[in-house]
Amino acid sequence: MPAGPALIERLSVEKEAEVRVRYEAARALGQYRERRVVEALIASLADDEFVVSDASAWSLRILTGQDLSSDSRAWLAWYKGAKDPFEAGSGYTYPVFQRGRYVWEYIPFVPQPPNEAAGLPAGMSPSVQ
Repeated sequence: MPAGPALIERLSVEKEAEVRVRYEAARALGQYRERRVVEALIASLADDEFVVSDASAWSLRILTGQDLSSDSRAWLAWYKGAKDPFEAGSGYTYPVFQRGRYVWEYIPFVPQPPNEAAGLPAGMSPSVQ
């Protein structure tokens, strides 16, 4: 089974009570340029938990290039009028760990922070960007 439908199912409050799972599903759906994903993300903007609706808005921004915040009505109106909703979208990159250096990390030979480099998900074609 592809990941997209399973993630869409996890966005539903009726099927998934755990907020963190709904949040992660909303973030992960930013990888899938499909109309059903956009529709599910727009529906999940109405989630009572701010983190879930915020993650849905983040994924919608990645997929579409639009920034309509968490306003589901505005998103729905835009989506109905869009010929190609993914035209202005950007590529998905995994959120990574980043932090600045502590004072002692400026000392020579002290290891630097374990910052990660952002990149495409494994198996995703660079042409998707």
